[in-house]
Amino acid sequence: MMIQNEQFRNSTVSFRTTSAHKIQLNKLAEASSMPTSEYLLHLTSLHPHVIDKMSGETIKEQQLREEVRKLQRRVTKLETDLENADLRIEIEQSALTQKIQTISKLELEVKQKDAEIQGLRVTSNKMKEIHRSQLSIGNKIPDKNQEVAKQKKLESDEYVLAGLGLAGVLAIAFKAVLKR
Repeated sequence: MMIQNEQFRNSTVSFRTTSAHKIQLNKLAEASSMPTSEYLLHLTSLHPHVIDKMSGETIKEQQLREEVRKLQRRVTKLETDLENADLRIEIEQSALTQKIQTISKLELEVKQKDAEIQGLRVTSNKMKEIHRSQLSIGNKIPDKNQEVAKQKKLESDEYVLAGLGLAGVLAIAFKAVLKR
């Protein structure tokens, strides 16, 4: 089986090898029914992807290098994300601390206002009691005042009538009968 090239072969390639390698290459070429040079040319044409023509690197090395680059980019992105997450956590913790302090202040104010309200309730209840007692005293005083005023009027009427003589005595008696 001869490799047919569409291009004219005009270059010679030679290399040095050990006798053992030469014998091994000759045996492989004979097993393939090809001359050694054709066999080596056939091997390189079967595996052209193994070595990149420009860089001299194998395809596998290029793939691994690209994977390493991708992984490095991913690591860099993850590190950035981690730094951002740490910063966000720090900001959130700071905001939470401020909110807790505000809540504590408000709770203290609520307790103070509750105590103030309780004091106002006690004062209000005392004021209501004082007002009720004043009303009850005020209600009793006018009754007493009216009784005293009536008593004084009756006494003054009796004195006036008494000054009239017999007519006064009769008027007092008549008045006493009317009272009953």
